[in-house]
Amino acid sequence: MQLEDILKQKVKQINEDKAHRQEIKDWTQLAYGGPEVVKVVSFATPDKAYHLVFSAEKGVELREGEYPTFNLSYRGSEENILKVLSGEKSASNVWQNKELHVWGGLSEAFVFEKLL
Repeated sequence: MQLEDILKQKVKQINEDKAHRQEIKDWTQLAYGGPEVVKVVSFATPDKAYHLVFSAEKGVELREGEYPTFNLSYRGSEENILKVLSGEKSASNVWQNKELHVWGGLSEAFVFEKLL
């Protein structure tokens, strides 16, 4: 399966799961009851780029292309990105093994990977 197909499938699964929707609401709220923020997770291979936008109101949306700012970014081969999306490997694992470049906070990666 291609990266875009897997991302579409993950978006559908996350948006249909009430527990995941609540996790997104919790993730996108600033501390101490502040206003909602948007979280962006990006993916880039040598050929394509996509990003997921998480918000309490809309859940998660898949968009094509680069996003100028992100909370978390995976860059590398499609094969290695798919390993993270499938749960076969974690962000910390692929980063330590230099299989992918991962930018952003590991705390963001843990929340994102929990949603998967």
